[in-house]
Amino acid sequence: AGPRSGLCDMSAPANRWLVLVAMTGSLSMIMLDQTVVTVALPAMSDDLGLHPAGQQWVVNAYVLALTALVAFGGKLGDRVGGVRTFRIGVAGFFVASALCGLAPVGALGEAWIIAARALQGAAAALMVPTSGAIVISAFAVQERGRAMAAYAGISQIFLAIGPLIGGALTEAVSWRAVFWLNVPVGIAALVLVAIAKPAQATRPGRIRPGALALLVGGLGATVLAVQEAA
Repeated sequence: AGPRSGLCDMSAPANRWLVLVAMTGSLSMIMLDQTVVTVALPAMSDDLGLHPAGQQWVVNAYVLALTALVAFGGKLGDRVGGVRTFRIGVAGFFVASALCGLAPVGALGEAWIIAARALQGAAAALMVPTSGAIVISAFAVQERGRAMAAYAGISQIFLAIGPLIGGALTEAVSWRAVFWLNVPVGIAALVLVAIAKPAQATRPGRIRPGALALLVGGLGATVLAVQEAA
């Protein structure tokens, strides 16, 4: 849904590289959070008293919320504007990351961290389709291949090195640093977008609640079934 969001080319082409840096950084942050917590789980479990099922849901809640809501994120970008939707997603993501880092020790810790991870995934679902659309709209046709290669390729590197970063931060600082890392990255993305001022555009149409409920519910139930199949 994102690449069809109707965003027009930027009026200030010189700023397109700032846009690419901001969008690539945000997607890298999303990819990183899929794998970075894996190595941190043992230390997290010791502090928060996570049960085995709780450990699984620290990972799964993020992926489930992201998958179930990503189509809605693209549609919302069409309706209210990709840049506006992206900003909401980034703000939500670093707030959710801060909540993960503030998870309390004790009985409340498990429910808190799982809920915060689900909120992270929901915020990421607003960022993924809109960030791709913003990159496409910022570059002329002849440059889009290179731009999208950098946007997707660099983020995949962070997906792969997530366990390494998670292990290093957990050992050197704390498992909480895995989440606090997202706060400055998110703020930097918002600052770059404010400087670059990518075009804000919308597409006509409306979000039908019934169709949205079926889409979100269907995708969510499918992913949940796969996750729980074992």
